[in-house]
Amino acid sequence: MDSLSQAVLGASVGGVVMGRTLGRSALLGGALLGTLPDLDVLIDYGDAVANFTEHRGFSHSLLVLLPASLLLAWLLQRWRPAISLWRWWAFTGLCLLTHPLLDAFTTYGTRLFWPLGDPVAISSIFIIDPLYTLPLLVAVIVALVRPPAMTALVTGLTLSSLYLCWSLVAQQWMTQRVMPALADLLRPHQQRVDEISERMKYGMSQNIGHARSRFASSAGALRPSILSQRLARSQERFRRLEMPVALVRRPLTEAQQRLDALWRLAQQVSPDGPLKRGYARVSAADGALVGSRKAAAAAGSLNLHFADGTIGAQVTESRTVAKAAPKSPSSRNKKPADDRQQDLF
Repeated sequence: MDSLSQAVLGASVGGVVMGRTLGRSALLGGALLGTLPDLDVLIDYGDAVANFTEHRGFSHSLLVLLPASLLLAWLLQRWRPAISLWRWWAFTGLCLLTHPLLDAFTTYGTRLFWPLGDPVAISSIFIIDPLYTLPLLVAVIVALVRPPAMTALVTGLTLSSLYLCWSLVAQQWMTQRVMPALADLLRPHQQRVDEISERMKYGMSQNIGHARSRFASSAGALRPSILSQRLARSQERFRRLEMPVALVRRPLTEAQQRLDALWRLAQQVSPDGPLKRGYARVSAADGALVGSRKAAAAAGSLNLHFADGTIGAQVTESRTVAKAAPKSPSSRNKKPADDRQQDLF
């Protein structure tokens, strides 16, 4: 059961037994004793599965809690000698023993007779059941506010105990009435379910047999010697497919030569090629090519492109230079006159 239910159960039992003598201390002591067996969760058994299975083990055994309660009663009697040992034992024994007894009603159960026998699980209530916990919780709150509140504690214990009895009756009714009726309702379909299960069993066995036969037939091809032979044949075929280096290098060389020829041709037709031979290319400020005097005069601002860079120029005057008349052939062959010969004659 959950820790809250165990705590309020222990507090209610402790309040009924020692409430008139100890007051609220009986409630607190009973709650502490009621949750004491669950402290075995602090023990590490090595892994999560072991921790879960070993829980509700020795700490919930009646064979361990009964002498432990007597030892605690003896110690408490030495602390408060005015209270008899039997009354202390009733206090410690009832608070401790009700814990595993309540756990036995849950589906998880508990090992009531550890180390003997199997866990006891009645399975009539849930591990968290508000219908059981709520009456005890209300009774404990009333007792804390107005101690000893014996009537409230007894009423809470009575209601919770009646709920446990009702859960047992309901469980027996379900087992004797509802389960047979449910079995009769499902009996017509049971034969069909059995047939389907038999078919599935037969089909699965057949599939497993076919799979085993296919695996056995394929297992021979997976031997290391056969795999090595296949690998060797594959390597031989790969070597045959390898191309000689010269056959691969020749197309690359020819492609490189064609690329170089195209690059040389591109340099020859490039407008910047003549600049390396001392020429200049004239362009306007907007980058347009200037090819005449008229275009240069209209542009005003020019850029002169040389092989080593570009400079700007400004057109300040436009002047027309007359071309010299070509010389006639007769005048080109005519010798200059000799003044001295004129003087002689």
